[in-house]
Amino acid sequence: MSAPPRSSIPASSRWRLEAIYAREEDFEAELLRVDRELPGLSTFAGTLDRGPGRLREFFELEHRIAADLELVATYAHLRHDEDTTLPGPRAAHQRARDLWARFAALRAFAEPELMALEEKSFKAYVESPELAPYRVLLERLQLLRPHVLGHEEERLIAELSPVLAASGDAFRAFADSDLKFPDIADASGATLPLTQGAFYRYLIHPEREVRRQAFEGILGGFAAWPNLLAGALGSTVKKHTIFARVRGYGSALEAALKPNFIEAEVYHRLLEAVHAGMSVHHKYLKLRRKALGLGELRFYDLYVPMAGDPGKTYGVEEAQKLLLEALQPLGGEYVSEVERGLKSGWVDWFENNGKRGGAYSSGCYRSEPYILMNFDGTLHGVLTLAHEMGHSMHSLLSRRFQPYWNSEYPIFLAEVASIFNEQLMLQRLRAAARTRAERLVLANYELEQLRTTFFRQTMFAEFELAMHREVEEGRPLTAASLQELYGRILDRYFGSEVAKHPLILAEWSRIPHFYYNFYVYQYATGIAAAFALARRVLAGGDAERAAYLGFLGSGCSRDPVPTLRGAGVDMLSPHPVAAVLSRMEELIGECESLLEKP
Repeated sequence: MSAPPRSSIPASSRWRLEAIYAREEDFEAELLRVDRELPGLSTFAGTLDRGPGRLREFFELEHRIAADLELVATYAHLRHDEDTTLPGPRAAHQRARDLWARFAALRAFAEPELMALEEKSFKAYVESPELAPYRVLLERLQLLRPHVLGHEEERLIAELSPVLAASGDAFRAFADSDLKFPDIADASGATLPLTQGAFYRYLIHPEREVRRQAFEGILGGFAAWPNLLAGALGSTVKKHTIFARVRGYGSALEAALKPNFIEAEVYHRLLEAVHAGMSVHHKYLKLRRKALGLGELRFYDLYVPMAGDPGKTYGVEEAQKLLLEALQPLGGEYVSEVERGLKSGWVDWFENNGKRGGAYSSGCYRSEPYILMNFDGTLHGVLTLAHEMGHSMHSLLSRRFQPYWNSEYPIFLAEVASIFNEQLMLQRLRAAARTRAERLVLANYELEQLRTTFFRQTMFAEFELAMHREVEEGRPLTAASLQELYGRILDRYFGSEVAKHPLILAEWSRIPHFYYNFYVYQYATGIAAAFALARRVLAGGDAERAAYLGFLGSGCSRDPVPTLRGAGVDMLSPHPVAAVLSRMEELIGECESLLEKP
């Protein structure tokens, strides 16, 4: 069995993309209009040395076209993700991507021309009153100057971008559309359709056999294609390492972090801190095995609640009500914006056939935020809503208070607001808990948040770094080498606390974030920052709330670490990570106490 067709999902439970374009014809006309405007960019080639006025004219045209193109591309990718099996939306999505590549190629002369200016001339541009709105942009360009190639090289890279993204595109199309999984059954013999969207629901199922079938069905589906998936991931890693070398970076890690003004030391310190705190992770796994009454813990036992099935499900209306109540510490204006979004079609709620799995927040400078969900009525679903709304409000406020070119917050900050909102939701639910069982469920959930978002994502980050080092040292990535590499890292994180299953060695093949170029570590740094900021806001007053809201509205107007420092947390300090480990210890103690009580 498959998920229901999209036509069966009520309109009230779907996002309202007609707010972007009322008709498909309007989208098509806008795409063609932007296409016609693109050649105007090339008229500036060879002229950026003619003074600040000329450069400002170029920036104004570039950013206007980019904002228009972004709107077209946003609509196309949202329509595509509604049902990835439909050829029309897939073709429109590809056309929009191709248009981005053409845009990038036509404006690729800009950085090389500016880099070719003499130091004195470039400094004059930076200090020009006429270019004052773009000062941060120019100062960052100066810092990245050693890594910008010549005009022709940058143009060629831009034109090749759709081809260079092919391995990631192929993985997503295969995982979301082509790969099918066998149905499973519960103890009564009822058929349970197995999809990626339903996977987590089965991993928290009280019947261990259902969990095993789901684990083996999903992992087995990916494991059946080892060479295809190793080829796709290996090509992506090789692309990252080649580009790092071509641009003069010392490593793929540096090439991924430095353009976002993050030092590689942040990454290494995270791994070191987690290695030092690994005993806390192992302690939690021991607690989980004991609480579940199992002789041995298996990988399909890692998500089921330690307290058993809480028996609590949530409807959409209840989830929305809880969200609005949880966000009250952020003030009436923030909550009103969230309420407006919930009522005006920001959220696409339910799974349907062909819909992209998981959840995300999207949108652009000229659109509302949009949230893709596959809402299943669980506590996880409620907290996912809070998480994605955190992203959406971060985007909304950054776009509202920053000009286009400063409106996209750096990826290092991307998970802070989302995890912050989860913390507020947990605080709301914890305050309402009246029984031992309710408190245990919430403590278990927060422990799982720390295990999956802090330890698991750091584990993924370590694997990602190890993959890139393999390629940088001249060793190919094959299905066998990836399994061996992943197995070594699993041993470090799980030790003897979880019984090995052969299929877990194929888990690397189903993780889409490995195609994102050193993204996942930011889930771990993000949870550390979010924990610190949530505690600060909840314990503080107007000043602490204002500092946090200022962070949400800052976009990329400052570098990431100073931005967080302004909100009240210093990520160069060891304290945020230490606080996460301390909180995990507290929660383990709380669960031990709750489990001992009758």
